[in-house]
Amino acid sequence: MLTKFHIPPTVAERFDAREHWPLCRSSTAKVYDQGACWNYWLLSTLSTIEDRICIASNGEEKMRLSMFHLLTCCQECGGCRGGNPEAVYIYWVKYGITTEMCQPSHGLFSSIETNCGSPCPLSIVKKADRQLRLHIKPCHSECLNPEHRYLDIYDRTQTNVHYGDYVNLIQKTAISERRAKSWDRGEIVRRQLYIDDAKWLDLVKKELFLRGPLSMDLLLDDDFFLYRSGMCAFQHCFID
Repeated sequence: MLTKFHIPPTVAERFDAREHWPLCRSSTAKVYDQGACWNYWLLSTLSTIEDRICIASNGEEKMRLSMFHLLTCCQECGGCRGGNPEAVYIYWVKYGITTEMCQPSHGLFSSIETNCGSPCPLSIVKKADRQLRLHIKPCHSECLNPEHRYLDIYDRTQTNVHYGDYVNLIQKTAISERRAKSWDRGEIVRRQLYIDDAKWLDLVKKELFLRGPLSMDLLLDDDFFLYRSGMCAFQHCFID
């Protein structure tokens, strides 16, 4: 159930996760450049998970989760032509995601252009996707780094503070913060329909204030790729 939560007046108007959790600033302040690779689904979700792991451990656990692991093992997640952020969270809850120390990504994105313009031409994006797929190998259940012997997957076990009450998907939290870890996407979608906009906004604020950064999906028109500044409002949507 969605319980009431009141944010202190001192942070109601302005909230900065970098200042609220200074021990995790190196994680929460990171900004990625996806360049010609439309891997927004990967960068946004992994950085959110990393932030929350750091926050849940009070700054003691700062790690980089393996992009290589997700790209090779999560078949439903995506590539350089886009992907499904929700699939990343579902994969993490079910199987866990290991670290860059265990399965390093190395130069997985080194050959992908970063200065390709805005918006980046689709032809260059397709080229980046082909290059990425050439470097993707079969899913491994062991560490690829010979200096790191342990497969340190951060999973969803009951005793793991990285998940537990600290790192919840917003949709899952809306259902219940105390329910068992076994859940399915269908139920989440159905239950989500009963949350009105006001309660949804309160839930977002609560998640941000208590547990740290979160990620959201936005449906955008092609016009947004030309956006520079100011308020953006779409009046029409043309579909060929």
